[in-house]
Amino acid sequence: MTTIPITVDAKAAWYNTKIVFVKSQSYSITATGNVYPWDGANPYSPNGDPSIQWQYSLSPVHNFCMLIGRVGPTGTAFAVGASSGPIIPTATGELYLAMNDGVNFGDNSGQFNAIVTVPSCVPLSSLSGSVQVKGDRIDAELMPTWGVMLTVQCDVTDDAIRWTPTQKQNLINAFSSINTRLLDHTNKGFRSVFGGIELRHVGSLTPSTIGADTPSAQNGYLMRVGPVGRGGTTRNVSRAFGEVNTGAYGVNVAGDLGIKATITHELGHAFDYRTRPQPGQSANGLYFWGQQYNLTSVKGTSNANDIGRVWENPNGTLGENVPDHFLNWVFDTTNGYIITDPDVYNPAASDNARRISAYWIGGINFVELGVTRGMSAGIQTWADLANARAQVGLQELDG
Repeated sequence: MTTIPITVDAKAAWYNTKIVFVKSQSYSITATGNVYPWDGANPYSPNGDPSIQWQYSLSPVHNFCMLIGRVGPTGTAFAVGASSGPIIPTATGELYLAMNDGVNFGDNSGQFNAIVTVPSCVPLSSLSGSVQVKGDRIDAELMPTWGVMLTVQCDVTDDAIRWTPTQKQNLINAFSSINTRLLDHTNKGFRSVFGGIELRHVGSLTPSTIGADTPSAQNGYLMRVGPVGRGGTTRNVSRAFGEVNTGAYGVNVAGDLGIKATITHELGHAFDYRTRPQPGQSANGLYFWGQQYNLTSVKGTSNANDIGRVWENPNGTLGENVPDHFLNWVFDTTNGYIITDPDVYNPAASDNARRISAYWIGGINFVELGVTRGMSAGIQTWADLANARAQVGLQELDG
């Protein structure tokens, strides 16, 4: 078990502790200190006044001035007092604590000093697989806007490893670009399509599991995509990528921009997996439509800036072509990801650019090497398919 100290100011109507309680796991809270509901009032301990249940307080069924809690911003209030536990939440969400006052918190004073005891390791959800994450480092900051939960896997031995503001900003930079492109071309945003994804810090990644060129195999991120439809079954998919990225897909992209490109590419895998057919569905996912584009680069692969190394992938692997398409489609030429190939910059005259447009937007025909290409289902259909999986993921994380 791990203990986390929390100070609850009497002026806070509901204080977000940022501690995530996971559904069906066991927690406890103890508290000391005194609060005052107005100037000159008698002090109240965390147990409050058992003789008063005030109809205008945050929770009229609990003692006036008592320390109370809830899981999530709309969860049902429960009594904490001087000691409470075991607390078994019925939903996953951040813990909020408050002094049970009402109407005017501005004239309150004092504080409660709480100790929250959480499991050292917990399974975040059934979609997260059997590997557990550290109970005190689950980060839900990106959940409301993006539908993504950040965690640290229990095999991480370094106590300093947490999701940093810089790392989270790198994620947001990628999410924002994806969100803009999706909203421009579908009625779905990032959260609708990618909600329910878990991103983890893991203790180590071998080079074969890193989804982008990286100078280090130590530490990294693991993306849990689930749920997806693939091969006729519903299952989870993991994608891994390195903490430090100095190159991306045949193009030298350094620093934060390279990380942004890497994240976008790996989310392209998530998009692909989430559109794969479930049992009884027609083969209308991204992978199916991508088969018509699985061609050898028309320019060869000798040039490091060849578009074939970006959207077709130098290995000609369809499983990589789809996320490379997604990467190029999201970044375009206006988001800072510069691919120095004229085909990208001249869509009116380029078969390569038409191929990308046909693949993602849909309904575009063009002739390549004597073969008519295009008329794919298009981004709206794929966003609709991915959205159905995202809703299941969000429900699992109670998002």
